[in-house]
Amino acid sequence: MADPKINPKPKQDPGIDLEPSCTAMQIVDGNNFLYNKLIKSTDIYMIRHIIRDINSCIQRPVFVFDGANNDERRRKLFPGYKVRKNPPNEVQQNLYMMMRLVKALLLLTNSIQIEVPTYEADDVIATLAKQRSKQGKAVRVITRDRDLAQLACYQHVSVLSHYADALTPNLIRLQKTLVGDPSDCIPGIPGFGRIAFSNCNKGEFKQMLNHSEWHPRFDGPTLGVKDSIANWISENFGLLKSYWQIVDLLEVPDEEIQKHMKVGQSNPDAVNNILREFML
Repeated sequence: MADPKINPKPKQDPGIDLEPSCTAMQIVDGNNFLYNKLIKSTDIYMIRHIIRDINSCIQRPVFVFDGANNDERRRKLFPGYKVRKNPPNEVQQNLYMMMRLVKALLLLTNSIQIEVPTYEADDVIATLAKQRSKQGKAVRVITRDRDLAQLACYQHVSVLSHYADALTPNLIRLQKTLVGDPSDCIPGIPGFGRIAFSNCNKGEFKQMLNHSEWHPRFDGPTLGVKDSIANWISENFGLLKSYWQIVDLLEVPDEEIQKHMKVGQSNPDAVNNILREFML
């Protein structure tokens, strides 16, 4: 059964779109993608547009979602990771509801869906991208999540994140560690902002964080920071080290990815019937 006549797809940020003619593996950050597509759009037919784009791709796109209990690995390192006092707001609740619908529809499309328990989508995406990079195969990561911009450091990997400050991918992890990241509830070093980060000795900081324990040679002048900041680091090195570890992208065992991979089968009639039930 053909789709009903709908308005042409509205112009959106091209960086968050699937590219039907793309021959590279397109890996979609599911939560981030759906937030940008569904919550930020007023088009009631957006889900139909998404399904149509998926089925028109010459290579199956891979949609990756956060697995159950995906925060627990990082909370073992830092208990405050992504701990929020407020319950989900209405926008978040709507997103969760629509996400469940889209996940069900993906099984009826020409796509692959992956959701590995106890791992975040970022970890699975990073593992897949690195594997493809080693094989010399192209990857296109579709996201607006800055964390995944780190993957642009690898050959054959393009990431569609872009930000006004143009921070290079190899510095994202370090900035999140030192300055912090409110979205993940990572506090960073007290009083250490973007100006301090731009002026610090980033190479020395990386060496310091890769040490197992604090070494006296990493003083204020060496790190390019005030002595008060260096003193805080020496007294809280274990805490700062935990930030460094949790902002890294974890390696997911290949057998776990394969085990939790669902391959869809295109069925436009079934999709139509489901969406009509939701009046979409």
